[in-house]
Amino acid sequence: KYHHIYLDAIDKAGKNIVGKYIDQLGKHFYTISDRGIISNVTFSRMFNRGYEYDLEQYRDSVFVYLTVDKPDWLIRCKLTNEPKIDYELNKSQFDQTVKDFKDKGFRVLEFNTSELTPYQVAKQVIAYMENLNDQE
Repeated sequence: KYHHIYLDAIDKAGKNIVGKYIDQLGKHFYTISDRGIISNVTFSRMFNRGYEYDLEQYRDSVFVYLTVDKPDWLIRCKLTNEPKIDYELNKSQFDQTVKDFKDKGFRVLEFNTSELTPYQVAKQVIAYMENLNDQE
């Protein structure tokens, strides 16, 4: 059965709030982590850390990649006094890691939090998890 969900995204894409919605709507059934292995791999590449990761241990996990449109992201950063990062660089690096994970056969769901509410994302993630677990 699949119980672990990793939420990854650039800063201010909605990881924390989406995670809280999944936890509540999923009745605390799933283990939810934000800033998972996708973030680790991305930041290792971005900052030339040279870390190696054993990805096979994550085969029984589901990854949720959250994106956010730049105008919305700018507003979120301003409202929370978030230090500005290079949006394009960060997004492109995360996009590449997500592509790599998909190419390796990992289950990666993508949602744009500028287009969907945290509730809508959480409902879709839970429906996916329930369907996945029903197939096992």
